[in-house]
This record gives sequence, C-alpha cells and structure tokens, in this order.
Amino acid sequence: MLRQRIIPQSIPANERMTTSAFTVNSLGSRAHPGDYVDSDEECEWDEDFSIGEDVEDEEHVWEELADCLRVHEKLEETFGEDEYAINRGILGYIIRKYPRAGNRLQPSEMQHLLVRELVESGRIYTLRDLTNSEWLDIVGDGSILFSLVKPEAREDIEYRACAIVNALCNSGETNVTMMDGHGRVVYQVMAEMRARGCSNTELNRYTFTLYDLDGDVHAWHSIFMPSGVTAVHDDILCSAENTLRDPDELPGVVYLNFCGIGECVEQTRDMVSTLVRVYRRHVLVSYSIRGLSRERITRLRDFHRQTCRMTTRPNQGMCAQFISEHVRGAARFVTYGFCHMLSPSFDNPDTLDDSDDPDYDPEEDEECECDCGGDSDCECGCHEGSCAMEDDE
Repeated sequence: MLRQRIIPQSIPANERMTTSAFTVNSLGSRAHPGDYVDSDEECEWDEDFSIGEDVEDEEHVWEELADCLRVHEKLEETFGEDEYAINRGILGYIIRKYPRAGNRLQPSEMQHLLVRELVESGRIYTLRDLTNSEWLDIVGDGSILFSLVKPEAREDIEYRACAIVNALCNSGETNVTMMDGHGRVVYQVMAEMRARGCSNTELNRYTFTLYDLDGDVHAWHSIFMPSGVTAVHDDILCSAENTLRDPDELPGVVYLNFCGIGECVEQTRDMVSTLVRVYRRHVLVSYSIRGLSRERITRLRDFHRQTCRMTTRPNQGMCAQFISEHVRGAARFVTYGFCHMLSPSFDNPDTLDDSDDPDYDPEEDEECECDCGGDSDCECGCHEGSCAMEDDE
C-alpha cells in the first residue's frame, strides 16, 4: 500500500518557489521561460559526448541523427553493458541538445523524430513496451527530464505530484488524466509512489491518460512514455467546439495544468464542478494569475476569487485546497485541489480532524487562505461578494 504524506499547506515567503512571466501558444500549452536552465549552464548528468569519430555512411543520415549516433557510440564505450545508462544518456542528450524553439519545456519535432529513429533502429529500448517501473528505472533520478528546469520549478512539481498521489490514495483511483509536456509530472508521480514504498507490481497497476492538442507533444508521448500511459491527441476539456467532454473520458484523478486559462475559464469551471459535485472526483487545477485586474471583474478573477473562498467555505458540496504557489517577481502560478466535502482531501486522512491538534484555532478556518489575510486591496478579490462559481440565485 502507498504510504500517506502530508503536503504543506503554506510555504514561508522566503522559501517560496520563483517563476517568470508565462506565455501561452495558440493551443494553450504552458511555457515558463524563467524556469529554463540556459543551454550553456552545466547539469549534473551532462557530459560532452558530441565529440567522436564520424559514423560509417554518415552521408546517408541527416546531421542531427549522425550527431546522436556518435553520442550513442561514445555512451557504449563509456558504459559498456549498462543498457539503462546508455538509454538514459542518449535520451537526456536529445532533450537538452534539441529543445523546442521558444519553449524548452515542451517537446520539439526534432526530439521525437530522433527518439523514434533510435527506437526503430534498435539502438535504444522500445519505451512504449516498458512497464512503469522499468521506465522509471531508465529515467533514473529524473535529471534527464529536469535538466532544463530550475531547482525551484522542480520543487513546485514535487508538491503537485505529492498532492496527486495523496488524491490517488484517498480516492482509490488508479488513473491520472492530465497534460504533461516531456513527462515530468508523470515521472514525479511515479517517483513519489516509489518513495512511499510502492512495489513494482503495484506501481505497474497505475495508468496515466495524457491529452494534448499539440502534434509534437502528442508524438513525444506516443514514443517516449511507457505502456502505462495512453496518449490522446485532443482537447482535454472539449470534445467539440463548445461541447464539454464527457467526464467518463477523463478517468481517475484529473489534473488540469494550465499557464493562462485564457478562453477556457468557463469550460474549466464547468468541468471541475461536474467532476467534483456529480462524480465526486479529485481535481487539481494549475494556472497563472499574473495580471489579475483590481479594477474590473474578469472570468479568471471570478474563478480565482471563488477558489480562494472555497478553501474555507464549501460551495454546493465542493471544497478547494491550496497545493502550491510558484512565484517570480509579479508573476504567480498557483495550484489548487478540488474535492467533494464528503470525500477525503489531498492530505493524509489521519490529519483531517484538526480538532485533535492542541494548536488548532477554529477561528483560523474563517480566515482567507490566499495569503492576503482578507486585505481589501488583494488582487484575488476573495473579500468581495459572490462570483461565477457560486450558486445561482
């Protein structure tokens, strides 16, 4: 059985993660430019494998593939029979060497093309045939996935992964549905399971459903992820224009990982409401609240304000719980968990009854939990009246 771990409910200001401004492409994919590690910076796993003898018949392969073949040869010379180290090394090299222009945290076309060539030529494992535990062994400590991510950004992913595993434990679900670029969240969820004592047999029971509209991201999921992952090339919220996806198509714990929700605020609110209130599911939502206007009411401001309110006051049976905050300058990237008030939260069930805590103060339950303390100048507007997510009266 998975052991429970309590996720932090608040993070001291001097320990909070930092991030930069976020950008969103036309498909809504997340980009965190400030979270990148510059390509010239050293990484723990990175070595200079790019210098070596020319491969035979190099004129018959494209330049990038020839480069990877040279690296693969060097890795074989270095690691010998250690196939896991060879696979890990070449995959990490591809992720670092051929990033996506404008967004290093999303897979590029070159990355999935190179991995496919190496798989089909038999030089590396067919990753899609691996079990979750085998794939986790190859990825190792995750540095090949996090080499372009700053430590504070990885720490925030660890908080979110911890909450997802808690939700799996508390709900009894065995699937996670979400979006996930290179697979950092999938990796971190699996690593968290193993850290709690999950056996390989149990780990292989869990499955993941990854939605993405971006063709290159979907292609990466289809070639890089293990057999426990199902890749879906589609919108996670809508099955057709203005048609909300059937919740049955989003099995298990659902994680909606946005940068800027943009035009999807209404669909996100409706999907969260349906999943939690009707299906009693656990849902996490991550989004940027940078630039929330104090002067005008927007859909995003309504959504965020009501989310903050639901951390202390359930609405139509739905509760919200703060998971993490990733801050850089004026930008704020937040994650909240939503569950039914009669369902276990995203914490250890043994801690749900705070009345047994000698330091428990019931008056604190009425205080705002968005770090504003109910300040009337707070951008979240949590001190104000009703909003779009409240009951229709």
